[in-house]
Amino acid sequence: MKQIYYIGELEFKTKKECENYTRNIINDLGCCIINKDNTFFSFFDNLIQNHPECYNKKGIDYFYIQPNSLVRKYY
Repeated sequence: MKQIYYIGELEFKTKKECENYTRNIINDLGCCIINKDNTFFSFFDNLIQNHPECYNKKGIDYFYIQPNSLVRKYY
C-alpha cells in the first residue's frame, strides 16, 4: 500500500506526484521572489516543514527562485 504524502492540506498519492506538482509551479513562476503576499508562499512554507531539519528553517520571509547555475544550456 502506498503512503499518502501531504504538503499542508494538499494530498498527493506519491512523493513523485508532489515533486511534479512543485516543479510545475516553479516552471510556471520562473525566476522570481515569492514573498508572504504571493499565493504560493504557504505551499512552499509547508513544503519546508517536510524537511528533516525544518527546525533550522523558521522565520522565512521569502523564497527566491533562480536559475540552476550547474545546468548548462547549449544553443
